[in-house]
Amino acid sequence: MKVLNTLAIDSLCTKSPDLLTPAHIREYQLFLVQQRQVSWPTLVQAVCALRFFYQVTLGRPEMMQHLPSPRRQRTLPTVLSPAEVAVPRRGCSHSAVGRGDELD
Repeated sequence: MKVLNTLAIDSLCTKSPDLLTPAHIREYQLFLVQQRQVSWPTLVQAVCALRFFYQVTLGRPEMMQHLPSPRRQRTLPTVLSPAEVAVPRRGCSHSAVGRGDELD
């Protein structure tokens, strides 16, 4: 239960993980995202470990409503300017594209 040990240490909470409240868990999730800047898969793993701990180990399914699945932040696609679109790409000729030929 490394994640749960990390939970107790990182959130600077002196309580045992089974005594933590939903507010403590939310604080821990915010700590992971804002201060430690963990990757999305790491955050998902921490949430899954907490879900398992509360539901299976402790038999406290009521805590599941306080552990929502993290949502991946969506980013907007890169939009090229008209000048960037006009620049031919390496290995691409305008005549080949216009004729429908296969590119290298």
